[in-house]
Amino acid sequence: MKIASATQAIGIRDLRQSALMKAAHGVTSLAEINRVTKDEGLGIGESDQGIGTAW
Repeated sequence: MKIASATQAIGIRDLRQSALMKAAHGVTSLAEINRVTKDEGLGIGESDQGIGTAW
């Protein structure tokens, strides 16, 4: 988590934040974002097989 905190502190977006910006501009959909990413706090995008939980 330290790397994520450090990059966020200097303004680097994570994959989900970048994808949400693309959705706001009509480039992708929220369904697609939820399919390929997860939200650390809410568990969005996680599957029953544990995909996306390695980090």
